Amino acid sequence: MTLVRMLVSTLATLTLLAPAASATAIGEENPWLERRVLNIAHQGGEIEAPSNTLFAFKTAKDKGSDVLELDVHATKDGELVVIHDTTVNRTTNGAGRIDQMTLEHLKTLDAAYWFVPDCGTCHGKPDDAYAYRGYATGEREIPDELADFEANDFRIPTLREVLEAFPRDLLNIEIKRTARRDEALRARARRAAGRVRPFDDTIVVSFSDVAMELFNVFAPDVSTATATGQATAFWASAQGPAPGAPNPRYDALQVPISLNGVAIVTPQFVERAHANGLAVHVWTINDAPTMQWLIDIGVDGIMTDRPTVLEDVLGANRVKRPERWSRTNARRRRTIRRRRARHVVSRQAPRRPAAPPAKRHRARRRSAATMSCAIRRRALFAPLARAPARPMQSCDRTRRRSAPCCGVGGRARPTGRTAPPTSQSAARNASTCSGALLLTEDRGDQAGPDGH
Repeated sequence: MTLVRMLVSTLATLTLLAPAASATAIGEENPWLERRVLNIAHQGGEIEAPSNTLFAFKTAKDKGSDVLELDVHATKDGELVVIHDTTVNRTTNGAGRIDQMTLEHLKTLDAAYWFVPDCGTCHGKPDDAYAYRGYATGEREIPDELADFEANDFRIPTLREVLEAFPRDLLNIEIKRTARRDEALRARARRAAGRVRPFDDTIVVSFSDVAMELFNVFAPDVSTATATGQATAFWASAQGPAPGAPNPRYDALQVPISLNGVAIVTPQFVERAHANGLAVHVWTINDAPTMQWLIDIGVDGIMTDRPTVLEDVLGANRVKRPERWSRTNARRRRTIRRRRARHVVSRQAPRRPAAPPAKRHRARRRSAATMSCAIRRRALFAPLARAPARPMQSCDRTRRRSAPCCGVGGRARPTGRTAPPTSQSAARNASTCSGALLLTEDRGDQAGPDGH
């Protein structure tokens, strides 16, 4: 849960200076339905570049990827780093759990240590097969053909570094589980969540339904995809003649083609997801025939370790590439929708016939009298809600009927209770007097030297 709050805090900090965009809400357009078909580079294209490195993300953009998919974990000192596993054993030259290491330690590791081109993260190969080994640690110099890159591009990046390197690119962030719990970080994330500007260029997902529900609480304006439980619920609601259950809190379903021998993605599933306002992103597809089939049935995004292969398939089908969702256009469309909604409501609302001038004058007088009455009631009962019960006071009005109540021309007589009034006028005087006394006593510590 702490990782969710830390992610919200990081996104909030790095988007304060970014222009605001529209958030997807009920009745508004879902930008992830308009962007299709998306080439989503899984871990930056794990088979074509070292997993979850800045080098992988930069080269994936050059290959035509529309979305960069990445995974986040929390370090021992509370930093969010981009890496897939809970340990560094598989992808780096180190060993140990990420939540037990500091960022300084992680930055000494080589994230490209076990990468082999067209194989991905592969152990047990000859040393010369590891094309990028040693660039991160300085054991090997970066060659001239890679002069645009630096040593940090082959290390484990922080989420902040990725967001700063790709400020206007589409990102798919997956929340991984963490064992760290820190109340101070939770409190800071709660405060930061209130400052997150709505933006739709990032979509957040997790296998954990609890993590996604927490993220929606802290950052409701950020696009999200369903977790395992919510995706399963929609799949079950879309079987047979059932039309599928709408879930307006989410923007997309990110699912595999099949799970445990059960088909998940079908033409019917995609059609009913679209009918309920949900985009469909499928993971993780690395062969061209399956990519072609998914394009034919109308999915909105394909997550792949081979973004080059997917780009070739999209190009062969002459698929129109999704345009960048303009923040300016998004704000304009949102404003137009709101104006249209107000216009429709105003046209549907029945108009009251105009009253004659004399009736309008009496209505204004009645309205003013009602407002005055409400103000007096608030003045009477507000102190009663703040102060403890105390004996009420009554007022002797026998000497000066026109004098103000209680203390200015009248004599206050504490009785411990209020005597039953003999007329409506007496009742009004007694209640006003008691309220004035209570107000004076309640503000006694704020009164000046002259009693006012």
